[in-house]
Amino acid sequence: MKYPRISLLPDSCVPLLYPKVTSISHDLRTPLTAIYGYLELLEKEPLSAVSRQYVAIIRERTKVMTQLTEELFRYSVVLSVPLAQPLQEVSVNRILQGSIAAMYAVLKRHRITPDITMTDRTWAFIARTLVEQMHGQMDAAYEAGRLVIRMQI
Repeated sequence: MKYPRISLLPDSCVPLLYPKVTSISHDLRTPLTAIYGYLELLEKEPLSAVSRQYVAIIRERTKVMTQLTEELFRYSVVLSVPLAQPLQEVSVNRILQGSIAAMYAVLKRHRITPDITMTDRTWAFIARTLVEQMHGQMDAAYEAGRLVIRMQI
């Protein structure tokens, strides 16, 4: 049986790229953590309305940079996984049940009812990555009041 192959880069590039992407991701986290710390200190100071608005903009842009850094790190993890993997039977429902059970109190508090549609056959690491990313997207779900997850291969 032939398995589909995901090929974004030549195989010879992946081992060279993975450590660099991981390093860049980690190098970005340190200054972002410092920026968050300084923002917290700045917010404790008496500020004009305009200054508070600037601080809010900086905080939002820093949040976006943090999310992009996390996505870069996840990408480096995906690069580290062998790209030719067989499809296997996975219990995506079991993975999601465990994940949603861990978030149940928060989902209930925000009156969010998950709407989940999944395929039975997929790559296990993709299913796990999807669930991890779902955790990262919860703020948007809280605002929208619903969580929709669909995965098809």
